[in-house]
Amino acid sequence: MLADELLMSLLCSGRANVTCSASYSSDPLVTADSLGDSATAARNFAFASFWVQLPLTIVSACILFFSVTLSTVSNDISRWFTLVGVAFSFLSTFFAHGFLTLARQAINEGKLVSRSYLVQNLVRNTNINLLGIGITLVGLQASVGTLVSKAMLAANQPFAANPNSTLVSLDVFSLQASTNTLLAHFLSIVFTNLILGAINKVRAKPIAG
Repeated sequence: MLADELLMSLLCSGRANVTCSASYSSDPLVTADSLGDSATAARNFAFASFWVQLPLTIVSACILFFSVTLSTVSNDISRWFTLVGVAFSFLSTFFAHGFLTLARQAINEGKLVSRSYLVQNLVRNTNINLLGIGITLVGLQASVGTLVSKAMLAANQPFAANPNSTLVSLDVFSLQASTNTLLAHFLSIVFTNLILGAINKVRAKPIAG
């Protein structure tokens, strides 16, 4: 399938002289046999990472969509920051699906995977999560500042007719998109570190090619 090919090309991208299934003396291969009991654990971690991130990210995207659609404020920059954080969360979910696919192929089909490229892409996924967390936090800080200013204006001018300064439940609900996104990125980092721990146990001798 095209999606699986794209996942494989993304996870196995790198130097031209190294492939995902190549074996070199300086780079041990990750197999179900070399991982032992950790192979199943790595697959389960990838499975959990994907299925935890996917619903959290989808819910965040839906909340953000309704917030932007129904909001009376047309230029809320905080929601753009949150949108970028959600986009990075979708990208991280895409990586998690790729790791899950590789783990299943290693267990079911005996696929040989270069450990260095697994580690490289796991670290890359962690960097995506950290960047997503940073951007989402900026948006969350801006959202909280906006809510505080609206609350103060509403307290001083309870009968103000300006909709941009009126605190509505939608403003508070939109914060859920930020917190869901942060949780998705955080859990992705946790599961990525667990997968890295399993892969770093590989001590098998490389196969000469």
